[in-house]
Amino acid sequence: QMIQMDFVCTDAQIQLYERQYKTAVQVFDRCLELRSLTRMMESYPPLHRARGMAYEGMSDLLKATDAYTTSIREYELMRSSYSVAERANFFRTGPIRKAYWGLIRAWAKRTAESGKEEDFLVTLQSTERMRSRQFGELVAPQAEAVMPLERLRTLRSQLGPDTVVLNYTLMDETIVLLAFDKERYKTVVIPYNGKEFLQQLSAVAEMLADAHSSRETIQSKLLAISRILLESVTPLFDKKTQVLVLPDGALNLIPFDLLSLDQSTSRPLIRDRVVGVAASLKLFRPSQDRAPHDKNAGLFALGDPVYPKAPQVAGLSQAEIESVTRGHAYLSYFSPLPETRTEVEAISKLFGNEPLKVVLGEQAKESMVKSTNLRPFRYVHLAAHGILGGEVPGIGEPALVLGEEPGEDGFLRASEVEMIKLN
Repeated sequence: QMIQMDFVCTDAQIQLYERQYKTAVQVFDRCLELRSLTRMMESYPPLHRARGMAYEGMSDLLKATDAYTTSIREYELMRSSYSVAERANFFRTGPIRKAYWGLIRAWAKRTAESGKEEDFLVTLQSTERMRSRQFGELVAPQAEAVMPLERLRTLRSQLGPDTVVLNYTLMDETIVLLAFDKERYKTVVIPYNGKEFLQQLSAVAEMLADAHSSRETIQSKLLAISRILLESVTPLFDKKTQVLVLPDGALNLIPFDLLSLDQSTSRPLIRDRVVGVAASLKLFRPSQDRAPHDKNAGLFALGDPVYPKAPQVAGLSQAEIESVTRGHAYLSYFSPLPETRTEVEAISKLFGNEPLKVVLGEQAKESMVKSTNLRPFRYVHLAAHGILGGEVPGIGEPALVLGEEPGEDGFLRASEVEMIKLN
């Protein structure tokens, strides 16, 4: 029976990848039956994810979402035994992320078919659950994994009449876009080539960082990206002056402000609208919920951190140096940014007699940001190198790169920024 079970379960996978979805579903059912007969009923989430793909392929979206949900539940049981840091790595590198992708994609298709607000909110809830796995646990390990549907419904109702929200989930072959305002919503499943799109984004990011790049070439590439990301939801932007973007993955490589609604010529969004970015809807507060700024004034600004030279210690290898200096060794990889000093000084001149705290050079350190009371300031401006999660060994989240100092590693992480008290 064990040999027969292995054969049947393997055949089910073959049928799936040959796109024989109806046959695959039948063989998967037989596979599960044999696992029961051989008493192999311990959790096996990849099997349920594959079943979900087969049901999705034959457009049985109800059973697809059920199968993906079962897969996620079993993966989460595995993750629960890990530390928070290990869970983040498990999510980034393991197949659990594709189970979440499947659930979001299947719910998006169900929403497109039904047009029901309830289905849209469940799809939105699924994206938020995945975002909590990518980022939220690092900020608040005990926070709720799933936002209640009523809270999402309330959030929509509290949006201003001039605000539109764009929620992106990037997968290997599709982008799921959930766009909504106070009254309308739209779910779009956009087919694309994930690897090619990543190359496009990376190329634009490199060109934006090079002052000698061709402006025309950049605009052309941004237009191509804009067509993929915005063309399907252009009507939702009518009379909207505020855009909240929840990017995903490689979308963080470029400023969303530079994309264009006009598909014939490049007109960056920032010319006509205020573009905000959030890692999760949990971190977004509608305008009426925000604290008033009447008592806030002035600017806290930091720029031009001093980065150390590479350490040279006789008798120690580079690996040994890095092990004893922890993150400090990687600070030497970053070049000085004198332009950020000019930037901060220019911005500070705009504030006249308002309160100012300007931190430059040797003082531009992580402890300075953490120890300063930032509540009185209306604006906080930090100008430094930035990294994405995974770019520096041991740092799995976005961070700003500040100066070297004892007791800190010099990387102001997103989760540390979230802890800072602001008004």
